[in-house]
Amino acid sequence: MTSKLQQDFLLLFQCIIDFGADVLRDCTKGKMKTNYKTDNFKIFLGKTKHHLFHQLPKQNPICCACPITGCSIRKTGHVDRKIFDKFYFYNKTLSVPPGHHAANGKKFPQTCICRFIENNKVLDDLDLSDLNCLLRNLSIMTSLEENLLKELMEVRGKVCHAVTTKTFSQHELTNLWTTFMHSVCRLCPSDPKYLKKLIELTRSSVLSDEKIDDLIDKVQQIITGCNEIKPVIMEKLDIIENQQKEHNARLERLESLLMGHFKARENKTQAIISIYDSEKAKITVETGPEKQGYRYIECEANCPGLDEDKALKRLATETDVNSSKKLKIESVEKHCILLKLSSTPNVFESEENLHSAIISLVQQIADAGDLDTSVNSNMDITIAFTSPLTV
Repeated sequence: MTSKLQQDFLLLFQCIIDFGADVLRDCTKGKMKTNYKTDNFKIFLGKTKHHLFHQLPKQNPICCACPITGCSIRKTGHVDRKIFDKFYFYNKTLSVPPGHHAANGKKFPQTCICRFIENNKVLDDLDLSDLNCLLRNLSIMTSLEENLLKELMEVRGKVCHAVTTKTFSQHELTNLWTTFMHSVCRLCPSDPKYLKKLIELTRSSVLSDEKIDDLIDKVQQIITGCNEIKPVIMEKLDIIENQQKEHNARLERLESLLMGHFKARENKTQAIISIYDSEKAKITVETGPEKQGYRYIECEANCPGLDEDKALKRLATETDVNSSKKLKIESVEKHCILLKLSSTPNVFESEENLHSAIISLVQQIADAGDLDTSVNSNMDITIAFTSPLTV
C-alpha cells in the first residue's frame, strides 16, 4: 500500500505525462500552422529536417541542403539521436539527385539528407521529451513560453528523481504541484481554467495498485533512457570544463597583472592608462547583439590639444579591423572621447598583446584628433572591461 503522500506524488507524475504532453501537442500544432503553414505533421517534419539535422551531435558540417558557402543553420540546441530517429529513417539505398555527392566546395564529403525520410508519425505518437525537443530546438517559442516549458521539464525531472530516491516531503510536493500548475496552465493555448479544474479533479482521485505499478514503470523507463546517454554527456562536459578551467586560469592571471595603471608613450605624448574590471566600473555596454567569444570594453580618453570633433568623426568611421590582436571601435560618444570597444580573445592571450593593442589605440586617438605628438602632453585614458574576461 502507498501512503497518501506517495499517491499524491504519483498523481503529479500522471498529470505531467498526460496533461503536460497534451498541452505541448496543442502548442506544437499551433506553431506548425503559424510558422510552417501546415497542420500535417509529416509535412512539418519535411520542412524542419534540415534544421533538426544540424542540431545533432557530431553531425557533418555540411549537407546537400546547405549553400556552397557553407552551412547557415545556427546551432540552437541539442537533438538526441534517438529522438531524431523517431522522426526520420535513413534509407541508404535511395537514389539521390545528381550533384548531391559533390564535396560542396569543401575537402570533406557532404551528407545527403535526401536519404532521411519522414516517418509516418502524428503528434499523438510523441511523448513529453519528443515535444520538448521539437519546441526548444526549432526556436519557435516566445521567451515566456520557453521559460514555462523549462519549468515544466524541470518538474518532470524532479519527480522522476524523487520517486527513485524516495526523498520527497510534503513541502517539496506542494511546490512541485504549484510550479506544474503555473507552467502547464499558462502554456495551454485554449482553455487554461478548464485544464486547471481537470488537474485538480485528477489530484483528488485515488490510484489503484495496478495504476501505481504502471506509473512507477513509466518513471523507470524515463530514468533508464536518461542513464543511457548520461555517460556520453558527462564525458563531453568534463573535457569542456577542463579546457575552460585552463583558459580561465590564464585570463585570471593576466587580469591580475593588468588591473591598475601603466604608461605608454607616443613620441612626446605620454598616455597614463588606468584599467579596471567590470565590477569596479559598474558599466553595461549596449552594442546590440554580442559576437560569440568577444570581450567588451569602454575607453574614455582626455587630452589637451586634441581636436575632439575631428577625433570623434574619424574614429566613428574607423574600418581598420584586419588584425585580431587590435581593439575594434564599436561606437563613439562625445563625452571627453568615450569609445565602446570589442576584441577577440587573441588580444588577451598575453600581457604583451594587450599592451600592444592599447598603445595602438592611443596612436589611433592621437592621429584622429590631429594631436601634435612632437610637443610634450599628457593623455588620460580610463579603460573598463565591461564584460568578463573569462567565460
